[in-house]
Amino acid sequence: LAFIQSKGWPYILTFWAVFDFIFLYGSHKFPRHWLFWQNKLDLFNEANPVSGVVDNRHYMRALGAAVFVGVSASLKRLFLAIFLERRAVKHYGSELEKLMAKMILIGEVANLARDIENKRSIFEGAL
Repeated sequence: LAFIQSKGWPYILTFWAVFDFIFLYGSHKFPRHWLFWQNKLDLFNEANPVSGVVDNRHYMRALGAAVFVGVSASLKRLFLAIFLERRAVKHYGSELEKLMAKMILIGEVANLARDIENKRSIFEGAL
């Protein structure tokens, strides 16, 4: 629910950092060379020396900070939305209750009209 309320940059930042942790952080083969299994492009295999960015502790801290900032912003937006919605319901609750009762009445009238139309077509078909 927190990420549904926080459309935009908190969602993008958090999941970019999470996917970066999953796929591009560490000392295994894939983060160091994305196409390590092929031999045609030396840029993407072990012929290209690695500078060690993907397993650096500063990189891990930057990713952790990105996750923290994204989650914090989304939680702030969630709590603010809950607070403001609670105030709106408290202020407009009685009017909303009357409006919902009218909408239910309109729905019941529509169902009654549909039932009458169906029964009328059945009786007209029998004649």
